[in-house]
Amino acid sequence: MNDVQKKYLEILKAIDEICKKEALSYMLFGGTLLGAIREGGFIEWDDDADIMMHRKEYNIFKKASKKYLDDYGLFLDEEKRFPRAAYLERPEINVEIVLIDSMPESKFKRKFQRLELKLLQSMLTERFDFSQHRSIRIPISLGIWALGRLLDHKTKLELYHRVSQTGNNVESDFVFFSNERYRFMTMDINRKLLKETTQRRFEDTELLVPKEWDAVLKLHYGDQYMTPKRENYYI
Repeated sequence: MNDVQKKYLEILKAIDEICKKEALSYMLFGGTLLGAIREGGFIEWDDDADIMMHRKEYNIFKKASKKYLDDYGLFLDEEKRFPRAAYLERPEINVEIVLIDSMPESKFKRKFQRLELKLLQSMLTERFDFSQHRSIRIPISLGIWALGRLLDHKTKLELYHRVSQTGNNVESDFVFFSNERYRFMTMDINRKLLKETTQRRFEDTELLVPKEWDAVLKLHYGDQYMTPKRENYYI
C-alpha cells in the first residue's frame, strides 16, 4: 500500500466498526471490491476506495455518524452526489458511498426516473466537459447544463435524492445504483445479488463484500475480471 491507500484503509476500518456497533451492512464496491477478491486488498494502481449501502442502511449510518465519526477524525460529506466519509483535515481523502435504491415496478416509470436523474447529473456538473459528449448532442447537453446554473447546488442535490427514491415505496425485485455514473445507473440488478454479505480479507483486516460477488463483478468488468489491466476495464 502507498500512504494514501493506508488512509483509505483507516476510513474503511472505521466504517466497518461503526456498522458493527449499529448492526448495519455495507459492501465494498467497484475497484475496491475487485481488489478484495483478486488481490486480497488494494489494486496496486487504485487511487480511491468505494463502498455501497442500501438506502435504509445509509440513512441509519448517517444518523449514527454524528456519534462516531468525529472520534476517528472523520466527517460525512454530503455536498456532492456521492456521500463521502472523509478526513476532517484532508477531505480530499475519502471513501465514496454508492447508494442502492429500489426500482419502480413500471418499465415506463423506470425509464422516466433514469431520464430525470441523467438530466440532474448534467445540471450538477460544475464544469461542462465537451469531450464527454457526442458533437451532435453538445447543444442539448450544454443547454441542460446551463439550465442547471439557474438552481443552487443544494436544491439540485435534494431533487436528485428525491427522484432516486421514487421506487422505494414498493420493494421490487430489482435495484440500481442511484447515484452512480449514468452508464452504471442503467443496470437492472436483481435484489438477491446485493441482499447478503460475507467477509473477505482486505489487507490486514476483513471487510464485507456481496455474497454473490462473482455476479456483481461480472456486471461491471465482464467474465475476465481476474485478468489485471490498467485501462478499458469496464465492459
